Amino acid sequence: MSFEKKIASKTDFELAEILENRENYVPQFVEFAEFELSNRSISVEEFKEIAKQLVIQKVKEALKSYSPLKGKFNIPSSHFLTEEEVLAITKVEFEAWLERKEDFGFDVWKYAVGAIA
Repeated sequence: MSFEKKIASKTDFELAEILENRENYVPQFVEFAEFELSNRSISVEEFKEIAKQLVIQKVKEALKSYSPLKGKFNIPSSHFLTEEEVLAITKVEFEAWLERKEDFGFDVWKYAVGAIA
């Protein structure tokens, strides 16, 4: 199957993902993805929303293996969003991750108070 046919069968999200991770693809494939996406009637707002979803995906993936004991968290980059937008998304996802972690925490006081009663 040629690059053109492969690219034409991709969704807008998949094309944006290729462009966002262009280092993982050969340059010609990226060029075809850019061309295909530019020929589709996707608005700037729709494309920004797709780019946000891709950054959220990257942050969630990075948080799966993150440990504060191992060092600092590396904020992902984006070819389509500003650094401020990526930072805001990362902050929201990081706070949600912290909240989920706290939900699984062991609260000694619940058991200490229960033992006294």
